[in-house]
Amino acid sequence: MSRLAPLVIAMLLAVVCWHSMGRAEEGRLDPQPRTAMGFGHIISLAACSSSTLSSQRDGAVAGFHVQPGDQVKKGARLLDFETAPELVTAYQQATAILRLTQSARARTESLFRQQLATRGDLDRAELAVRDVQAILSLQEAKGGATPSETVLAPFGGVVTGVLVAPGDRLEAGAALLTLTPSGANCDND
Repeated sequence: MSRLAPLVIAMLLAVVCWHSMGRAEEGRLDPQPRTAMGFGHIISLAACSSSTLSSQRDGAVAGFHVQPGDQVKKGARLLDFETAPELVTAYQQATAILRLTQSARARTESLFRQQLATRGDLDRAELAVRDVQAILSLQEAKGGATPSETVLAPFGGVVTGVLVAPGDRLEAGAALLTLTPSGANCDND
């Protein structure tokens, strides 16, 4: 029994801490973290901790729909994000070049059927299309295909921090805001 006592105490402290983190006090959540000292095994409360939302590509925040302290539901609008113009332009250029290379391939294919182009000409036209498709895929992965978007709350919670201002130019991975799950059981509703 004496070997289990520290584990039981640690689990009890973790449950009390976990429960108190999600309790509503006078109609609003208390975003202050709780610390429990104990002896035994460490139990992770990561499911109830704050999440920092970040930009997925270079760009700028066009505006916020929330401010610190706001309670939001899953799917609520948090902010509007605009992709960096150079990424959008590069994607549009790659799209235009793809159309041109596909047209050139079609012409070369027609000439090949008429025996006015060689198999090598047709192979080079196919390779050009594949090369441009790869460039287009890269530009799409960088975010150029999405000039702007509204970032939505991935779960219900409280906005505990707005880390940038509207108009700030940001690199991919820059932190935008923090959101702490709500609910007594951190059920992410």
